[in-house]
Amino acid sequence: MQVPWRSAYVRLATLTALAAVAAYVLAELLPFADPIPAAITAAVATRATFHHAAKETVFQILGALLGAAIALAIVSLIGTGPLVIFLLVLLCFALARVLRLASPDESPFVAASMAVTVILVVGTHFTTELAVERFAGVAIGALCALAASALATPTRDTRLLRQDIDALQDALAALLAEMSRGLRDVPSRDSARAWREEAVALRNRSIGLDARLEDLAVHARWSPRI
Repeated sequence: MQVPWRSAYVRLATLTALAAVAAYVLAELLPFADPIPAAITAAVATRATFHHAAKETVFQILGALLGAAIALAIVSLIGTGPLVIFLLVLLCFALARVLRLASPDESPFVAASMAVTVILVVGTHFTTELAVERFAGVAIGALCALAASALATPTRDTRLLRQDIDALQDALAALLAEMSRGLRDVPSRDSARAWREEAVALRNRSIGLDARLEDLAVHARWSPRI
């Protein structure tokens, strides 16, 4: 029976909840920090992989900083209201594309993530003091999410990938050795079917490893580990 903590899903769920609680408590203890944005940001930014968490942390802090600064300028000109939210969300999409924070295919998701943070920072009754508190809360939540994500994957992603590649090589070698022994005689239909199923499973593992390698190559610049 598998230990619950060894399940990646259970581990991520637990660490996300702990990150949200830690961010809320820290924001309550520190002056000029709003605990609600802190907890929400920690829950949103925690990821199963460290490089994704680092990337999301940058987006959350950037969105909070730019959102607060630009919102203060817009509010000083036209006041608060739905129009401010409309303009800020459009601005997030423009920034995601102009600053090239991600590939063109990922830009809509990056813009949406930044827009959530901007709306969270702007909130209601927007003032300079509230902007500082909400930005501080977002920063605290992002840092807690980064710490939780580091615990979610304590081993470096490159090392895990190499271990899984070595395991795949061993499994492939074992299958080829078994087939070579079986082909000395006339293999049965059941043996041939089992070999085929094992080969398909190994192929699927290889495809998964290739996807993980591509993911690391694309997002390596966001991870302090790589």
